[in-house]
Amino acid sequence: GPDYIDPAFHRRVTGRPSINLDSWLIDENYIKNMFIRYGKDSDISVIEGVMGFYDGYGTENIYRGSTAGICKLLGTPPVLVMDAHGMAATAAAIVKGIFELGDFDRGGVIINKASSLKHYNILKKVIESHTGISVIGCIPDDPEVKLHSRHLGLIQSSEVEKLDWTIKRLGDLVKDNVDIDMLVQISSQGEDIEETPINEAYSEEEKLRIAVAYDKAFSFYYEENLNILRRMGCTLCFFSPLLDKKLPEDISGIYIGGGYPEVFAETLSQNREMLIAIRKAAEMNMPIYGECGGY
Repeated sequence: GPDYIDPAFHRRVTGRPSINLDSWLIDENYIKNMFIRYGKDSDISVIEGVMGFYDGYGTENIYRGSTAGICKLLGTPPVLVMDAHGMAATAAAIVKGIFELGDFDRGGVIINKASSLKHYNILKKVIESHTGISVIGCIPDDPEVKLHSRHLGLIQSSEVEKLDWTIKRLGDLVKDNVDIDMLVQISSQGEDIEETPINEAYSEEEKLRIAVAYDKAFSFYYEENLNILRRMGCTLCFFSPLLDKKLPEDISGIYIGGGYPEVFAETLSQNREMLIAIRKAAEMNMPIYGECGGY
């Protein structure tokens, strides 16, 4: 993880695609190659983990499908973003347990929701003195930047009002309260990764045009899946099932990804022209691939 919603926020913040390092779906060599490929022209690579640090597939192997597993695979020192609301010395026990369980001896901690500067200083002192792990800053509790949720996750970035203001506000909070130089220094302690040759299909033949549903109702895609199609010679033609009245012309297939079609069900059902166009394509045996909400 994360799956689809968070990467859309990442893309809005950074201006570049966010890539999913899904170790349940993808083998280790491919993950390494993706990490090298997409990070080679950037100043720093930020890997965001989902759920708890060791939460993945099952509980017997703490590295299987977990953020900790990605850290081990890529030789990356973890930076724990820790909600320490209502805590003091207990925070040191949590940090110590998380770093020692997987034998991580490098990294850092960012305190989330520090109630005051005094609270932060108490946490910093107790964590560093008992664990030796650097506390490099905090994110003060700020109710103005709260992002709202619905079932299955956050409200999508495309639906958030004042998102640019929220991003700037969060950026200012980080800049003012987190030691960015130390964060970069910690990241530079990562291990070198060797790129491994992998077999991948490339097409020199007919260039196929694939219609890809993309709007507020359908926006959940793994960026690498789209890029694989491009590398195979496909031209991706994005269309909106919400707003467009017809499919793109001269297409050879339709790809309908995930999203929240149920939230926009009324608008989708009223777009009769698009419903008829997709039905006709299906009746003509055009390949149609759907996943998640698109399925």
